[in-house]
Amino acid sequence: MNAYLVLFLICFVPLATHRYAQTQKPSIPEYPASKPLEPPPPPPTPPSRSLLYRFFAFLFRKTFTSSSERRNRKPPPSPPPSSEYTYYASPPVVKVPQKPSPVSRWFSTSARARARRAPPPPTSQGSYFRRAPLNSYAAARNAEGVITLTAFLGTEGSNVDVDLVVLMAHIQGACKHIGSILSTPKDLQSTPSAYDPPFGNRERENPRSLRTLSNNILHMALRSSGKVAAISSEEDDAPFWFGDSGPYVVVFDPLDGTQAFDELTPTGTMFSIYYRLREADHLPLGQKAAINVMQRGERLVAAGYGIYSSATMMCFSVGTGLHGFTLDSDVGEFVLTHPDIRIPERGSVYSINDGRYFDWSAQLRHYVDTIRQGRGQNSRRYSAKYISSMVADLHRTMLYGGICMNPRAHLHLVHEANALSFLVENGGGRAIDGRRRILEIQPAHLHQRLPLFLGSRADVSELESYGDVQQVININPEYDDDDDYFD
Repeated sequence: MNAYLVLFLICFVPLATHRYAQTQKPSIPEYPASKPLEPPPPPPTPPSRSLLYRFFAFLFRKTFTSSSERRNRKPPPSPPPSSEYTYYASPPVVKVPQKPSPVSRWFSTSARARARRAPPPPTSQGSYFRRAPLNSYAAARNAEGVITLTAFLGTEGSNVDVDLVVLMAHIQGACKHIGSILSTPKDLQSTPSAYDPPFGNRERENPRSLRTLSNNILHMALRSSGKVAAISSEEDDAPFWFGDSGPYVVVFDPLDGTQAFDELTPTGTMFSIYYRLREADHLPLGQKAAINVMQRGERLVAAGYGIYSSATMMCFSVGTGLHGFTLDSDVGEFVLTHPDIRIPERGSVYSINDGRYFDWSAQLRHYVDTIRQGRGQNSRRYSAKYISSMVADLHRTMLYGGICMNPRAHLHLVHEANALSFLVENGGGRAIDGRRRILEIQPAHLHQRLPLFLGSRADVSELESYGDVQQVININPEYDDDDDYFD
């Protein structure tokens, strides 16, 4: 009984006490009436940021935003279809961006700065898919690569006869051969060859001279082309007749400027191409060959020259403009580097041998004195630049303008003057002998010589206004170097 009473008290007394506490009203303390809340005071104005603070903030922002910009970059463009790939241009290389490491972002530049950089050139994918170098012949490169001389003569440029394309392929091969010989040691240049044909040469020349070697190379190249009926060289006393099957006649100067070859003066090869005169086929062989090679310059089909200097270059015209091709050692071909050369209307350079000043006519001395002092039609004073290599002086004049003068009857009309005059006129210049146009002169004999004045159109016209500028006397007869051209 006592146990049950104790258990009852343990359970009932706390419950009764809790119920009694709930029935009593709590005593709530009375507080005084509160006043309305006042607005908080304005925050203090922060101090202006210093330049050092803004600098470190800029570095912090560029460092921690570069990775996000890199992650939000647009995907790279897809490569073009395979039909756009060409023989010279390799397919573009697409680089997939990689996720940067936590360490690299501290040392790498921002994505915006990398986007301003030029992309690196694509790597080569083999010898048959080679992209042209960015710095080589940039003026002539197109989307497909480069234009070779053979391609230019075919479908890329003038679209000439197939026979002329074949003939030019042999001429440019001969120019490559001559250029390689000129770049070898002298003992190799004079080494006899079993393949050298026994063609004659002028008595003044050494039998194994560079001119004779060049002459033999051109003889072999023109004969093997199968497109030449007759040829004439400045080194030969008479023309050669190959046969009636060839449609063309070629006259040439195998190597000009050899008198200063040891000084590394630029040298060159000049050539002219005519159609064979079929109306003369019934004549005897010697007479037929002479008539074919002594045609007027107005009947020229094509002409050109190869110049051998720091680079081997060929300037060529088929009557529709003047173009320059440079030998690319990587491609092994002459490639178009100077399309549509135009001689400036007026230059500021004259080329003449001033050592013969007192041999000149009074009119020519007056003209030279006037342009040197800047009192001519061009108020600018002219500079004298004379290389004593006809091809080198002409090449500079065609690129930069001016005038080349040789008042003495010295240049070969058939082998030199006609070719150079044809090129100058196709480049927008003029060429005269001091009295008439060079291309209108009918040769009287094979090795006829005459004066030559050629260059910018305005400069040659100004020279004509002074009267007869040909040299008719020779005060210094001992000074008569037969290889000195522009003198």
